Amino acid sequence: MSIPPPLPPASTQNTSPQRAPPNAAKRGWRRRPVWAWVTIAVFIVGGVTATAMRTVAISRLLGEGWDVFTEDARIALQRNPTIQERIGTIGEMHLDFSGTGRSVHPDDFVFNLKGERGGGRVRARFESTVDGERILEGGLRMKDGSKWSLAPDPAVALEK
Repeated sequence: MSIPPPLPPASTQNTSPQRAPPNAAKRGWRRRPVWAWVTIAVFIVGGVTATAMRTVAISRLLGEGWDVFTEDARIALQRNPTIQERIGTIGEMHLDFSGTGRSVHPDDFVFNLKGERGGGRVRARFESTVDGERILEGGLRMKDGSKWSLAPDPAVALEK
């Protein structure tokens, strides 16, 4: 085994650490000028703002669509003779999202109803027409547990 050569003697000149000159180029992300950082910030803020505005606009559009459908469904349910006899005038009507989601048919919707004569849950298959919604078939379950089939929609009977 050989011994490594000896180290050179220490120089007697300036041994202080070397400093970079003040105008030396910066490395990595720090070398971007201020205007580039401002531009990047503007694009990020603008992108976030545009995305938020699109989300609000789409939500508003979908919300108004549900409102129109719910109102048309209320009119169709109110005109149904079974609903008139068992519920009366509909005072409160709320779409049951979980019940609607569990329904087998895609055109079936479940609503919780309260009226002057009682309350219950209705499952109805709706069809969209030019004049609004009409009920093709469905059933009403009252809060006391009794079940009633919805009578044929008078609007459907007139068209046949």
